[in-house]
Amino acid sequence: MWASTRMRFGVAVLMTLAFALTACQTEQASPETSKFWDVHETPDSGAQPGDIHSTRQRDDAPDGAQGWNIIYVSEILDGTYAYVSGEVYVPDEPSDQPRDAVLWNHQTTGLPDECAPSRTGVDDTRIPALEQLLDNGHIVVGSDYPGQGLPGPVYYMVGQANARASLDALKAAEHLPNIETSGKFVQYGFSQGGQTTMHAEAMVEDYAADFELMGSALLSPAVRMHDLTAHAMTDPELTGFALSMLSGLKTANPELVYEDFLRQEGI
Repeated sequence: MWASTRMRFGVAVLMTLAFALTACQTEQASPETSKFWDVHETPDSGAQPGDIHSTRQRDDAPDGAQGWNIIYVSEILDGTYAYVSGEVYVPDEPSDQPRDAVLWNHQTTGLPDECAPSRTGVDDTRIPALEQLLDNGHIVVGSDYPGQGLPGPVYYMVGQANARASLDALKAAEHLPNIETSGKFVQYGFSQGGQTTMHAEAMVEDYAADFELMGSALLSPAVRMHDLTAHAMTDPELTGFALSMLSGLKTANPELVYEDFLRQEGI
């Protein structure tokens, strides 16, 4: 059980994060696997955040654990419901009490659907300290965020939408068989995921009141948006970040006009 409001990470975890992959590296999916992700519909009017659309058991969970891909309902913005993909891992060993959860918020991985974290292989690089967390008896949950993994526009760097999807993944985990959560969780996130972690911390009491957040770790969080944007707009090597971020912001704010930010060459 979480006994304090601080989660400690060792040097090994920080080294893992330092070498975290940001490039999309995927293997060719089988037709059966690809069909799982082919979800074009929107949730029914009576759907609730965390409701499960479908699940698929993973075959690469760490030894002594089980893992699932999940597609679930999230209220990504007020009144806007969408299906979001994610993943859940739980120890095989039975527990005589509800398990605490750890919420991982992922970094930039690339915008195409096949770059979604849950569509790639799992290890301690992609989800830092995964095996250690499972060995300690915790449930580990991660969201791909809206539009990544499933058809539809990506809400890249839209903190509120990504944080809602992340918190709703916690709700979805409670619907999986043979999983009983304590309602207590900690969260950690890297880069874009650090921004997601910050937003989730700010809204958890209102948006996910059934859960008790015990602590957060923001690792190299992308939260100084003015400085990040100003730097990216003047460094050719970061052009992809700037354009991707504008695309994500326009998804959440259709009234945004690209010409207000970009010269004609950028358009």
